[in-house]
Amino acid sequence: MNASSSSYNDAWLTYAWTRWLRGYARGGAIVDYACGVGVNGAIVAGLARQSVVGVDRDGGCLAESRRRGLTVVRADLTSPLPVRPGTTDVALLIHAIEHVPDAGPLLASLAATLTPGGALVVVTPDWNRSASWFYDDPTHCRPYTASSLADVLETAGLRVRVLTHHNVGYRLGRSGIWKVFKSLCFTGDGLFAIAESAGRDR
Repeated sequence: MNASSSSYNDAWLTYAWTRWLRGYARGGAIVDYACGVGVNGAIVAGLARQSVVGVDRDGGCLAESRRRGLTVVRADLTSPLPVRPGTTDVALLIHAIEHVPDAGPLLASLAATLTPGGALVVVTPDWNRSASWFYDDPTHCRPYTASSLADVLETAGLRVRVLTHHNVGYRLGRSGIWKVFKSLCFTGDGLFAIAESAGRDR
């Protein structure tokens, strides 16, 4: 990951945490699934001021995640999840769902790990904006639109609270700040969703 993409993640996750997510962190676990080298998990750990568990199947990625301060667990998302039911306040699934042929069982398992009213965060390319390049990554196997993402989350028993495009620039208008972030961010071709487990009124 280069400096620009890291800065993009930092800007977007800081915005999303401040606006939507920090109220979900109530003493339970925060778990970053398919954490890769731990960039997102480390950002969220700093924002939440608590440790984050990183789950990935790649030992090299986990070593880098550990170096960034994550508590790491080696596991594949197609296997039983290594997290007890009802213990996670915030689960992150960032640019991972599109790599899973059938996300239904995975999402149901993730929903079961959440505390009452806990949040699952999903980031994935929007097929309506990424069709020209989506399959350039040969590991991509299942694209989503806003509608199909909402459907699969709700089928898993989750309630969609936020569904937007993950570009902080849209929220900043056309100010000078926008011009800075535009050079760091994607052009809004990804979907960002927050889906809750049952048990929370907001």
